[in-house]
Amino acid sequence: TIIGMIAICGHDENYDDINGKWLTNKPYLSLHRIAVKEGYHNQNIGSKLIRFAEDFAVLNHIYSIKVDTHKLNIPMQKILTKNGYTYCGIIVLKRTKEDNLRVAYEKTVG
Repeated sequence: TIIGMIAICGHDENYDDINGKWLTNKPYLSLHRIAVKEGYHNQNIGSKLIRFAEDFAVLNHIYSIKVDTHKLNIPMQKILTKNGYTYCGIIVLKRTKEDNLRVAYEKTVG
């Protein structure tokens, strides 16, 4: 049974412009589509997925991870904060016309 997933990506053009300031300007990984199957919430699975991505970044000599989420996705914002991610500002999704603002976070790893 698959109980969680995460997409570990490279550069994201949506992160090129931010209403705020990123922690670094170094190469980074971006995280997307973090999800945990209903019935498995509150078991730190999201945090384990994020730690997996951080370990992957370090093994590949990348020391920054950026991620965004919807402003109403409070559970995700709490997971990011709990895992040491810093709020950096607001980004605008380029391919979405409506409801395209996202809160953006970054963490340096390694």
